This record gives sequence, C-alpha cells and structure tokens, in this order.
Amino acid sequence: MPEEKQSMKSVSLDAERISNMKTTPRTLLTLALLVTSLWVGPSTRAGELIYSQTSDNQSTFGPSQLWTATGVNSEVADEFNVVANIDRVSAGGFIWGAVNFQGVYVRFYAFGADNKPGALQREYFLAAGDPNVTFNTLTGGIDATLSPTFAATGRHFLSVQPVINYWYWWSSSSGAPRGEAFYFRNNATSEAWHHGDGLNTNVNADVQFALYGTVTGAGAITSLSDTTPPRSGFLEIFGSNFGGDGTVLIGGISAPVADWTSTRIVAYVPESAPLSTLPVQVVSNAGASNTLPLTVTTRPAPASHVNWRFRMNGPYSEVRPAIAPDRTIYVVDVFAHLYALTPDGGLKWLVRGAGEKGVAVGQDGSIYVASESFINAYNPDGSVKWQFVQNPRSLFCQGVSVGPDGNIYAVGVEGPGIFSLTPAGTLRWQQPEIYRRPIVDYGEIVFGPNGNDQQFYFYANTHVRALRLDGTPVFTIPTSGQPAVAPDGTVHFPLGAYSPNGNLLWIFQTPYPANVFTPADIGSNGIHYFVQNLSKLFALNPDGSQHWLAEVNGYVDGPIVDPFNTQLVMGSADTLDHHGFVLSASTQSGQENWRVILPLEDPTVWNPAIGMFGFNQFPTTRARFTPDGQTAYIHTATATGNNNTSKSFLYSLATGTGVPPTPSPTPTATATPAPTPTPPAPTPTPGVTPVPSPTPTATATATVPPVVTPTPTATATATATPIATPTPGVSPTPSPAPIPSKAINLSTRVQVQTGDRVGIGGFIISGTAPKHVLIRAIGPSLIQSGIADALLDPVLELHGPGSFVTMTNNNWRDDAVQQSAIQATGIPPTNDLESAIDATLLPGAYTAIVRGNGDTSGVALVEVYDLNQTADAKLANLSTRAFVGTEADIVIAGFMLGSGVSQSGNDRVIVRGIGPSLSALGVSGALADPNLELRDGNGSLLVASDNWQDDPAQATELTAAGLAPASPLESGIAAALPPGVYTALLSGTSSATGIGVIEVYDRGTE
Repeated sequence: MPEEKQSMKSVSLDAERISNMKTTPRTLLTLALLVTSLWVGPSTRAGELIYSQTSDNQSTFGPSQLWTATGVNSEVADEFNVVANIDRVSAGGFIWGAVNFQGVYVRFYAFGADNKPGALQREYFLAAGDPNVTFNTLTGGIDATLSPTFAATGRHFLSVQPVINYWYWWSSSSGAPRGEAFYFRNNATSEAWHHGDGLNTNVNADVQFALYGTVTGAGAITSLSDTTPPRSGFLEIFGSNFGGDGTVLIGGISAPVADWTSTRIVAYVPESAPLSTLPVQVVSNAGASNTLPLTVTTRPAPASHVNWRFRMNGPYSEVRPAIAPDRTIYVVDVFAHLYALTPDGGLKWLVRGAGEKGVAVGQDGSIYVASESFINAYNPDGSVKWQFVQNPRSLFCQGVSVGPDGNIYAVGVEGPGIFSLTPAGTLRWQQPEIYRRPIVDYGEIVFGPNGNDQQFYFYANTHVRALRLDGTPVFTIPTSGQPAVAPDGTVHFPLGAYSPNGNLLWIFQTPYPANVFTPADIGSNGIHYFVQNLSKLFALNPDGSQHWLAEVNGYVDGPIVDPFNTQLVMGSADTLDHHGFVLSASTQSGQENWRVILPLEDPTVWNPAIGMFGFNQFPTTRARFTPDGQTAYIHTATATGNNNTSKSFLYSLATGTGVPPTPSPTPTATATPAPTPTPPAPTPTPGVTPVPSPTPTATATATVPPVVTPTPTATATATATPIATPTPGVSPTPSPAPIPSKAINLSTRVQVQTGDRVGIGGFIISGTAPKHVLIRAIGPSLIQSGIADALLDPVLELHGPGSFVTMTNNNWRDDAVQQSAIQATGIPPTNDLESAIDATLLPGAYTAIVRGNGDTSGVALVEVYDLNQTADAKLANLSTRAFVGTEADIVIAGFMLGSGVSQSGNDRVIVRGIGPSLSALGVSGALADPNLELRDGNGSLLVASDNWQDDPAQATELTAAGLAPASPLESGIAAALPPGVYTALLSGTSSATGIGVIEVYDRGTE
C-alpha cells in the first residue's frame, strides 16, 4: 500500500524522542495501490466512457507484444459487451527498463461459438508519432483514437498488441471476471487461444482497459444487489451497455448515483421513494432499459447506541465528518464522493469527483472539499459554487478548514504550499511547504488563540507549524503528530504542550516504555487525553501532571472528548482478526460507559487474510461530536482486497451523557405563566443602568445540553448559541418533582458593542417567593465553538427594582464568596475571564448588562439559570436588546419548554421582534424592519414573521394577549409549542442592521 494511505498513529514531542519510539501503521489491506497505479488516458478526446475495467494491481499478463528482434509475437484478448460506436481505446500496461515503443495494433474479434475470440472483425495500427496514439513511458499506458469507429453490437473481444520490446497487460477483476476471463495466444508458434498465459495458466481474471464512444443501444439490467433496500440504501445495478452516464429511476424518481460503468451502477434509493414495490430502470442517451422490481423499506430502527449507519461507495474514508449549522452531516470517501446526510441518516444529495482530502463547512453553509488538484466549494443544495485550482498541483493536500475568520485554509505540499482563500475562492496568501517525506496520516488544521490573535497549526513533513491567520509564520517545531489546542491556546501533543509562541511548557514522563501514541484531545476544561500502547488511557491536568490512568479492554485509537467533558469516544485500533468496536469512557475515571460491537460483513465470503468467513469492520477515523454532545459520528471500513467489495460506513451513535447518571443541566419544565405584563416599552433604553420598563424583557433558553445549535437558514447564524453551555453532568438543582412548566435556562447570543450598543438582557421574576438564579456572561469559551469574534473579556452588571443594589462582576473568580457559590451550582463558566453572578432575587424586573472590558466588542452569551425550580416563583418574561448585525451577527435567543407533571397540552408562547418603536424611547440607530424566525431543536423553521399584521390570525392573537407591537413593521409570533428546545432569530429585512429587541412570553398551557 502506498505510504500515503497508511496511518501512523505515533506522535512524540521532539525530533530526538521520535527516533526512540516505534510506530504501527494502520492496515487498510484492501485498498492497495488504490489510485497511484490507475492509468487514465487523455480526457480531451472525443466520445464518452462507455466501458471500463480498472486495474486491481494483482498481476500482469502476457507478454502482449510484437518484437521481431527477439521473435516475440503474442497477444492477450479480453471480452466486453456493448452496443456502441467505439472511437477510442485505452489499456493499462506494465513496462520494465528501457522500452522502444514503435506503434500498436488494436484488434476487435467476434465472440466465438466456443466463447473464445473468433473471427477478426477490424484491425487498426497506429505508429509511434501518430497524434492519435499516446504511449506513457512512465506507466506503460496506451491510448489510441480509432478512425473509423468500430460498431460494436454486443459481445466482442479486444486485443491490444504494441510493437515494443516489453509490455505486459495489467490485471483487473481477479477472481471474478466480467463474462469470460482473458485469453492468450503465442502467434509465433501458431498457438490457439486459451485461458492463462505462458506464466499464469488458467487465470480467472480480466485485464485493464477502457472504451470510449457513443452508446447506440439501450442498457439491459440483469440483477440488483438488494431487492429490499431501505430509503437512502446502497444499491448496485448489474447489467450491460449502460454507457458512460445517465439516470437511474426508482419508481420514476431520479436516484442519486455514486458510480456509473457500462456493467455496474451504484445508486441510492431516494428518500422520497414510497414504501412499496417499485420498478428500477436505467436511462441513457440511447434509451431506457428494461425494469426490475425493488421493494423500498424503512431504515432499521435505532439499536443499542447505533442511531443508523450509511454505506458509502468508496472503500474507506480517513476524513472526519463536518457538521453544518443546520445539522446536515457532510462526509467524503477516498473515491472523492461528497455526501450530504440528514441527522436521521437520509441522503439529501451526493456529488461525484468532489475530493477526498478534507471537508469543512462555512458559516453561510457552504461546503469546501479538497483534493490534490482543487479546492471545490458547493452550495448547501449540492450545486457548484466555485473551484480553486492548485497550481502547481499538490503532492499531498490536507486539512481544508474554515477558520474563525470565515476564510478557508489548507496545506498543499509541493503545490501552493500553505494557503488561504476567501469564502469567494480568491487566494489571500500562500507560504511554501516543502516535501520532506511521505505524509503518513491525514492531517487536520486546528485553530486557537494567541492573546488577542488567532492562529492555526498543522503537522506535515516532520514538523508542526503555526501561522497567524494573515499567513505570518509563528513557529516550526521538529515534531510529529496531529496537534490539539486547549481553550487557553496551548498546543498539545500526546506527551507535552507548547505555548502559542512555540515555547515548551511541559513533557509528561510516561511510566511505560515508549511505543505507540494516539493523537491527543483536550476538553473545554483543559484536561488532556491520549492513549499509549493501544490500551493505556491517560488523562493529564493542564500542567501536564497525571490526572488518572485507566486500562482499556481492547486496543483503541485516539479518544475524542464530548463538548461537556463527560465522556471520551474511541474506536478500536485496526486489527482485522476480531470484531471492531466503538466505546465510551468516563472523563472522571476512564471507566467504560458503553461499547458498540461492529458487525461482521459478508459472513458467507471466505476471507483469506485471516482464514475465516466474513470481514471485520474497523474504525478509520476518530469520532466527531455534535455540538450538543448527544451524537457522535465515526467512519468504519472492511478490507476484502478488492475496492469494489470493500465496504465503508458512517455510523451515528447516540452517546447520551457519559458520566453516570447525573442529569446534565436540562431543565425540567416550562411555565405556567403568571399574568403576562403588556409592555408599553418592551425593553430597557440604553442608559447606564437600564432597568426594564414595564416591558417584560427577555432572553431565552439556549445553553442547555439538549440544545442542538439550531441553525436556521443558510445564514450561518445559529451555530453558536448552544455551545457555551454548562459543563457536564451537573444539573442546576435536581428538583424532586417537577412543578408546572417553567422556563428554567435561558440565553441569548448577542453582538456586544460599545456605548448604547452593549448587550442588555431583561427578565421578570413573578410569583410570591424569592428566586435563586445564576446569571452568566460567556465570551472567550465561544472560540472553541467556532465563533471567531467572541468577546474576550465580558463584564456583567445586574440591575434591579427599587432599592436593589447593582451587582457587578468582571471575572467570576474575583470574589471568593461568589466563586464558591458559583462553583456550587455545578455550572461555573469554563474561562476565568468570563463573568457570573449568583443571587437570590425577589419578584420583580431585572436587567443584565454585558459590556466588553476596556470598551472591547465581540459576540457573547447572556444567560439566566433557575437554580430553585420548586420555589413559588418563575422566570416569567424575558427579552434581550442588542445590535442586530447580518449573517453570524444576528441576535439569537434560545428557550426550553419542559413538561411538568401537572402540565397538559402545549405551552402558548409569544415571541416579538422590536425595532422601530425603540426610536420613540430615544434609542438611536434602531432596527428599521425586524424579521423574526422561530425554529425547533432540529433547526427546522416553524414560523416566520416580517410584519406582525401580515397574518390576520396571528395578529388577532397578539392583540388579544395585549402584546401587539407598536409598529406595523415589527414582528410577532404566537405559537402553541410542545416541550422542547426552541430558537428565535432576529435579523433585519434585506440584511439591514440596527438595535433591536427580541422577547419571549410564556402564556401558559392550552
């Protein structure tokens, strides 16, 4: 196998220590010489590809050559079956030493009655130097354009015999030829055609060639790989004369196609196909084929921790999935397919030839895919957006990524080098990256802070490099392995860490002899995890001291920690003699939480590699968590020795919470409302201490684990909110028995500016008892969630009614008493620069103001947590006032509706987007025309409102509730919602900006 395709999992701290450590390559047996040995002829010639047999690199047959100087005159012929006009032939050959190519004979023979080559039907000779023939002196490939065309009428034999001193034909389909195996004859001795050649007798194989031209007859389907596949299921269609491309119809619905050859098509059952028996048909330019029946079924139900799995068409993938703001999962395989999958495992679309060296998603939903030749950009519907050509072509390309600034970054070794593109595909800058030795593992680019700057890191060519986002080099360290970046910006490898400027901070002295090390992963709390010798799972403290050590049952690959630091998910190492698995281990101790055994594939097929029937699956990537930590995606593969029969899958695993049952801060219930005040002035004006006027001002719930980063439209907006949320398995007060529904955790993501454009969140506590709450202002930790312009040092002020004394906090650890109380809640901020206030508040209206320390600006979350849910009081109405930007800088509010034991029916909620009426309150720069969207926890749009009077029914309900906005340009939504997580998004119509208010009112159950 080419070294590029192996995966060296050893990493160490410096060049000196590397030489003392052993490495273990990943054994992707199957896929030997996957791409490098395939020879493809010129693509500019006329005619489409209508038939091909690709090299399997198992053998060479022949010689098939004419060379009178040594008396050699022998040829190889192989069968094909097409109805077409053939105008071009390419064949893959093996040469040795110096060769003297003088021309080539291309012959077509009839398919004889004895299944051997029969009468010669046409012979072509193209001499060296003829512009219609190309001979590749590096690979031995021959490409010949034929004139006149050969009219094929079905089954024929093809012979390619160059006039040359040495040429053998590469094998194809060893052990399973298409139709007849190849034939050989020695013309110098008048030998008859027979299977096998002078060296390899009775060989059951084909040879490598491709035919180009125009199909003149319809295809014929002979069989299907599966007659009862599920929706989005993998389907092979076998037959003949399918041509070079076309359409597969299943019940008249066009099916996504991953691979198309003359005799085999790989398609997927459309998600929209009805659950019934449907006809399958292939349609090409030459017409429609016959049909075969297929019964469409539902996808298998989730079992154990497996939500679903999706089979890809490539034999494996080494690129972790990318998750879009709208929760679409994008994956690529080694055959350069790009798949877009829904969260429940449905195939939305696929693109052939997209790339295989990385996949990333931009803030606007654009998808970026890398290969050694291109960076391709696609729109969320799969259409091409742009293509950047790497000139010169990369020797290796890795790590296409979207940076925190929204630009694209990649490394093209010996090509463009390290380079960055704008979201429009324009080159920003490039730096050289010289080839030093083969890259033996697919690498990712990772980002992290260095003070107020952001920079990125990658490993290639025996070193790790750091650069700023403008391309300025920061450091180069002679070490190996995938880097990981901690929340504080330190750069980690399994056995050590560096500062963002490249200074060595610590080295961990492992108690075991050095051997194999996996890449490290770092939790948002700074804890460092890695595996040594495939089974020693280490957790290190941020200073490099040992936190704990656990022995894993079985051999595992690199751990990935979930967003809330509750569990580590690891796939098994690539050993093929036992079932692969995926397991979860506790971050508290390393103790195993659960394990998924990967099933055996093809149990009736003999596996010669290990002397048993069937092929074990093994993970080929580390896991990728969803932002809510509830799901992990991981790739697996089998190794059969044949790229067509090797299988690869994407698994969706339900991870739940990793720590033994402490419920994460998922609040219990939502709200029997106290009387909803009807606000004359729905939000505080921008004074220094804006106490909310009679308006029930509000923020809304977002940051609880179940929050799924509801990312609405293609506006990149929502990706952030739910990630700054509480650390793992803590729940802010375990409430014994839920009382009627209450809003418990509420947050809003805002663009904090200066002056009167700071973030202002108002909330009202209604009821008769005091309410224990925690208010947080989150900023720096948002960087780990991909928020480029996070507020780096938030300051929080809490203002209240009457004689309430204003409370202020800069860094949450500043006050020892407050620090202790905040830690006792179980949900302290994860960054010391973030702010929090623990308080017990009497019923009334309160305002939380978030500023940037030193008049700085950026994105922040303002959050309110109900820490005493059984009290006879609740967080009633909530609102947030902030500057409303565009795209990622709109205002996003989240809220959760829970179901208490006494609740019946849905909760009645009103959400408002306020702008123009703020001008009457003295607010300058108010948002002129707000636009409001309400989305569920999956990011699906429930209701949208531009002008609140547009929908008469909605307008009537808003008016009846006393909550009709003051301006007809303002937005309002009235909805009855079941328990769950919801997100409200406030933007300006036509991308306008300005100060706006987003409000949420809980009006009780139906």
